Amino acid sequence: MLPITDARPEPMKTILYFYEGFHKKSGLPRYDPFEYRFLDVLCKKYRVIVAVFTRGERSRVTERLAPENTEIVFIRDLPIVNRLPPMIVWPLQTIVRILQVALLVRTVRSDMVYSNWITRSSGFYCAVVNFHPFLATAWGTDILIEAKESRILRAFARFTLRVADAVIVDSEVQRKAVLELGCNPSKIVSFPWGIELDKFKPEKDTAMREELGWARERIIVSTRMHYPVYGIEYLLRAISLILAKAKDARFLIIGDGPLLKHHRELAKELGIEDQVRFLGLVSNDMMPRALNSADIYVTTSFSDGTSASLLEAMACGLPVVASKIPANEEWIKPGENGFLVPPGDSMELAECIVSVLRNDQLRLRMSAQSLRIAAERADWKKNSMLFEKCVSDLLDS
Repeated sequence: MLPITDARPEPMKTILYFYEGFHKKSGLPRYDPFEYRFLDVLCKKYRVIVAVFTRGERSRVTERLAPENTEIVFIRDLPIVNRLPPMIVWPLQTIVRILQVALLVRTVRSDMVYSNWITRSSGFYCAVVNFHPFLATAWGTDILIEAKESRILRAFARFTLRVADAVIVDSEVQRKAVLELGCNPSKIVSFPWGIELDKFKPEKDTAMREELGWARERIIVSTRMHYPVYGIEYLLRAISLILAKAKDARFLIIGDGPLLKHHRELAKELGIEDQVRFLGLVSNDMMPRALNSADIYVTTSFSDGTSASLLEAMACGLPVVASKIPANEEWIKPGENGFLVPPGDSMELAECIVSVLRNDQLRLRMSAQSLRIAAERADWKKNSMLFEKCVSDLLDS
């Protein structure tokens, strides 16, 4: 007679994930393709509870934030926070949120806590709560800008990095930044977040060119948000210089943000409004169409980690003209798949764009190189395995 054994499966481990994506004005959470992608990987093996801070009504959260097989817990900020002066709001909100996180962590009894943003938000809150294992992800602005401009946020970042059991970064420039903030090198897990190469691939979209009314023109596309750090103004100021040498150039500017209205007005002041089309925010599904309707991709950012927008453009086979900052230098080889120009230099930006427009052979060669680099290094299916291993190692430790 065979011995009786307990065949019950081991219970699924639970991860408490703190969501970071928000609309700046409303305070409502919004769909973020990267967070969705991380959550999708986690949901395949673990029970995931997504904690979402919100200043708005839950009923107004209509977008799907996370995969359907996650559980979402809304953490409501105190209504009084919005009616106080900023110097009081921030410390009060920080204290209240830390208490809320502490209560949630102890209520959920998860096997791991996963936070986003190092200098503040859930990264710092979870560090204060001191639950382990604790995984933190750097997003770029937190460690490359905030930690350098504010002593308080720099101290918060150092504390978060000291407490975290592992820290995810997406580039060499981010790895150096967390090291400078005192992070133990053994904690750092570095990989490009990558993109979906089955979605972003070269498929020339003549239909969209016709919809834009630019079937025969040559299109330069920018897909960065309208914030000061992304330098859209310097692209706009370069356009008249480009048009003087390439009259058939047209400019497709995609993205939302607080400076969008200002940039529309600036285009009118510069007399280039007929050659520029502002599309605002477009869906992730429409982005491949927009990129495949273009001939050149431009990014004028002053600071970045590995830019997903850049990788999407490269995967669609676009030559790139980008600002010369450390993160872009990890992906752009001047003369091979694009050019690098000093941030804020509209004149050199214009010269490089014209050089690519005038030389068909150069443009084709750069396109092939962009495709090769994206295929080798920007495939999320491959890079996500490093993410899975990081989570698994923490849970097993």
